[in-house]
Order: sequence, then structure tokens, then C-alpha cells
Amino acid sequence: DDHVTTDIIAAGMFANGRYNNIRTHFGGKVFGLASDYHNQMHGLALGGAIDVYAHPNVFFTGSILYAPDILTGGDFTNFYELDGRANFQIVRNASLFFGYKLMAANFDYPKSYKNSGGDTREFFNGLYAGFRFNF
Repeated sequence: DDHVTTDIIAAGMFANGRYNNIRTHFGGKVFGLASDYHNQMHGLALGGAIDVYAHPNVFFTGSILYAPDILTGGDFTNFYELDGRANFQIVRNASLFFGYKLMAANFDYPKSYKNSGGDTREFFNGLYAGFRFNF
């Protein structure tokens, strides 16, 4: 809501499985982010995703990743990412997609700040489109 620019870099590794028209992915990703306010965060988010095939070339994905405070460092705690998308496979290892994503983390205000509690900072909340390539 406050339109703070945040730069994010991440790389993940997932173990994949398949049963009929369902494919699962379990693993995690390392990430780092920095906002215009000089707030930073890095960590390891764990979780997974599930792909449900409606057609050999069309599938829907839901995923969740979570990094508790013990797996994060920097100015934020408890990072989470929720994602839902529709995928269109164009060749064997590549697909186009569009979906909705929410990426957020908790922020504890300094003790000197008038609000001694915390708040949630959303780094991304909205629609997106992209390209996915699998090895």
C-alpha cells in the first residue's frame, strides 16, 4: 500500500514427484531482499507446491513457502509466500503462466517507535505473468 520498492533475489531447489495427473514439489529456496527504506532480509524458506493437470498442456499450481524467524536474518521475521497460478506448457520443459502471489514478512518496530508491536510488510501482492523453465 505504501509503494516501497523492494529488490528480491532467490534460488530454489525442489524434489519432484508425480502420481497420475498430480505433480508435487517439496524443498525450499534461499532469498535476499532489500527495500528503499534500507530494510533487509535473507533466509531459507521451506515448503512446496502441487500441480494439478487439467489437460496434458494445462495445469494449475498452488504453492506455499515459509521461513520462520529462526531461518531468517535482517530486519524482518517470519517470511511467507503464497502463490496460485494457471500454467500453459508450450514445450516439454517450458511453460507460460499467470497467477496471483502474496509475499510478506513481519516487521518489529524499534522500541523507541510509538507502536511497540509489529506489522506485516507485503513485498508483493497481486497478479503476475511469467515463464518457467525446468531442468
